Amino acid sequence: MIQSLLLFVLLAQAAIAYKVKVVGDIEPLVKNKTCSADIIGDQIDARCSNRLCAIQLTDGAFNDDDIARLKMIIAKGMQTRKPIDGGPTILDINTGYIRDANGLVNLFMDTNRVFTAEDFTHYGNIIRKLKNQVENAFGVSSLYFTAPTFITQLKGNSSWEPREVHDEYWHPHCDQVNTPHYHYSGLLYLSTYNVDFTGGRLVVLKGKHQYGESVKESDIELIVEPKEGRLAIFSSGEEHYHYVEKVLSGNRLVLSFWFTCNPSREFEIFLDGSSHVTFSNRVRDKLTKTNPKNNEL
Repeated sequence: MIQSLLLFVLLAQAAIAYKVKVVGDIEPLVKNKTCSADIIGDQIDARCSNRLCAIQLTDGAFNDDDIARLKMIIAKGMQTRKPIDGGPTILDINTGYIRDANGLVNLFMDTNRVFTAEDFTHYGNIIRKLKNQVENAFGVSSLYFTAPTFITQLKGNSSWEPREVHDEYWHPHCDQVNTPHYHYSGLLYLSTYNVDFTGGRLVVLKGKHQYGESVKESDIELIVEPKEGRLAIFSSGEEHYHYVEKVLSGNRLVLSFWFTCNPSREFEIFLDGSSHVTFSNRVRDKLTKTNPKNNEL
């Protein structure tokens, strides 16, 4: 039986910090809220209007086999890199790019194909199901999968120091401020808080927050403890400033994804196996021709 927790949070509520845990089945709790801004523009699909702005947390949207297979696919990409002392490793299965402290490379340049057609098909099925989850949760009849979508592994190490600003993942931010065509955000957790790692909780703030500004306890609206298979989806506007706590130990793994109401921002090659292998080969051939002696891009 699917265990689920649906939590729609009104950020204008009183100064309360919520700690979310799932133990067995509970009744859904729904609280509507006001969006920070309407989705407008000539290229916006009208079926995205009259939307909800909220955050939804769900356990059990995917079965154990789906999660295990997804993690196996991710491991194929992660294992192509040398071990790092700490910090983030970011893998974009759509485009083949992977970035960590050792630099940025494209896996599609490798003469030995990393991902199979079956891998791409399974990953695509995960994305399709996530799209359905978002559409059903927010009453939107049409959304478009948009790039980038990536997997982030955060390795905890007290002695690790970031090399550049992109390594500092713990700053408050708003997805739509960073990328205007993001309308709905999501996180599929692939590891469990206090089992696979410590630290690394998702913190949702009550309102806008400046980059680098310290966060007080009274600023916090919601704290989410990751759990393998837990799904967090939320509207991407300024109603959802958020950040991730520093990971103190272990490895935190999550799939991040976004959907847009703008069809012109849809990812051009959707993740079905055969067409995406063709796409990855084309990217590999192009990159090899433009940079034949250096894999670091």
